[in-house]
Amino acid sequence: MMSGIVPARISKGCKGNCAASDGGESNKEIGVAEITSADMVVVGSGLAGMMAALRGHELGLKVVLIEKASHYGGTSVFSGGGIWIPNHRWLKCTDTPAKALTYLRAITRGQGDERKFQVFIEMAPIMSEFAMSLGAQLFMLEGGPDYFSEFEGAMTGRQLSPRDYVAKPLGDEFHRMRLAYPGFYVAGRYHLSIDALGPLMNRSKGWIRAAFKLVVGYWLDWPWRLKTKRDSRLSMGAAFIGYMRKAMQERNIPLLLNTRLVSLEESDTGIAGVRVSHNGNERMIAAPVVMLAAGGFDQNQAMRDAFLPVRTETANSLTPPGGNTGDAIRAGQAIGAAIENMGHSWWCPSLRLPAHNNMSEPAGQLIFERARPGAMCVNRLGRRFVNEACSYDRFGHAMIADHEKTGANLPCWMIFDARYRHKYNLSSLLPGWLYPDTWLPKEYIDNILYRADTIEDLARKIEIDAEALNQSVQTMNDYARTGKDLDFGRGDFIYDQAFGDKRHGPNCNLGPIDKAPFYAIRVELGDLGTKGGLKVDECARVLDRAGAPIKGLYATGNTTGSLFVDTYPGPGSTLAASMTFAYVGVNHAAASLLDR
Repeated sequence: MMSGIVPARISKGCKGNCAASDGGESNKEIGVAEITSADMVVVGSGLAGMMAALRGHELGLKVVLIEKASHYGGTSVFSGGGIWIPNHRWLKCTDTPAKALTYLRAITRGQGDERKFQVFIEMAPIMSEFAMSLGAQLFMLEGGPDYFSEFEGAMTGRQLSPRDYVAKPLGDEFHRMRLAYPGFYVAGRYHLSIDALGPLMNRSKGWIRAAFKLVVGYWLDWPWRLKTKRDSRLSMGAAFIGYMRKAMQERNIPLLLNTRLVSLEESDTGIAGVRVSHNGNERMIAAPVVMLAAGGFDQNQAMRDAFLPVRTETANSLTPPGGNTGDAIRAGQAIGAAIENMGHSWWCPSLRLPAHNNMSEPAGQLIFERARPGAMCVNRLGRRFVNEACSYDRFGHAMIADHEKTGANLPCWMIFDARYRHKYNLSSLLPGWLYPDTWLPKEYIDNILYRADTIEDLARKIEIDAEALNQSVQTMNDYARTGKDLDFGRGDFIYDQAFGDKRHGPNCNLGPIDKAPFYAIRVELGDLGTKGGLKVDECARVLDRAGAPIKGLYATGNTTGSLFVDTYPGPGSTLAASMTFAYVGVNHAAASLLDR
């Protein structure tokens, strides 16, 4: 049994002034001034922070959770909500801890921490069972492959996803939840379901039924329509947050919004609490344990410039604007904590699409679009540089590598034809059959979405060598006819095929680019968060610069150096690791408090 496991409920009769966490179903508002002490303060209201708070309550601790934003949910609300859980309950017959460990060793090229891998593999299934015991309804997403599907130990089916959650039981707390990622809403109203995502994107079997269910379900909920335009049915990351927030309400665990971490306070024996700022007023919350789950530094341009290998803009990040600014990392550093892995991010190519009011929207994700037939990506020399159907993180690494080699990436371009434009969405840009070019805002054409009747004219518009781009297109067209990408093997791997168009052959990922007009859209190097932060051990204890644990200080998620170093094992890896080590860290903290 790993050191992070506490086998039974712990109750030490803690006396922190956090009376609202003693059970029951009161929705009484708790102000920051009313809470002067607790057994544990959790910083950050994403899934990791909520997991820490709920696990702490389960073990008898008086817990308070603080969030600097005016809405809870953090970056988790922007996510797909999946968690990558090796050997979970539905995979017991096919997956094994040994297989998962082999896979993690292979993709990290021996750079990962073996002890942390072992704790994660053992504890992740236990954490997922705990989440379900709290009321979260999880299911195995069929056919979801690991991101390095060609490596030994890779599997499909390790992703667990939340079922849709109808948020009415949250009451007014529903309106305090951060809105989901804008691309997860159709027409700004209908919250896409994880089950409907594939059929609707590809107009595959069941798409009409899925669309009907989304639209009719929304409008039949007429009493709710009188209250708000916002869909009461939550999906993906928002659904998972809904389940966890309801569990916190049922246990009366205080959640303090507009409450920013200013500093970590110490005593002679370790952590003494946190200094916070609530609406500009600073005060201390005394606590012998602090769990930092406040995200990375993806929204801090100065830290990005200081640590990441290439310059990338906060505007291209796919995380909530203004959210993750590295506050918890800097607070840890201020008391002597070590940092690691600061040069890496969870990379994801992104687009910038303006809102209809000419204000900037959050960046648009390019997750599945690159895998579909009839499109390719080229650098600014007009040459392909990657298997476009690879996972988004691998695509980001390829952008960086190509830029270091040629100086002509960051940004690159996605090239496609009229057939692709008609059939498929492009991030939040709906397909042409549903939203034709004539409906697009005037500022889109040849500003956001470049369009021309020939490849040569398109090349001139985007300032790429016309001969090179035309040659790349002709080569792609040859590969589409034979079904074999001789340059990068696009379509050869299980992961590629999972997101291709199954109706298309001979290769579901390769299609000709030969029907005018032709299109180009600029692709930026975005991210789903940064991967560097405070150095922690296998119990989620923050380590000082000498490698010793800082007593009472724990951290998880993107506030820490990533468990997976510079790789991304599969869908939901970020959330799975952050929630698992939140669970592990609280177990350890509770046992330590009991021993005092």
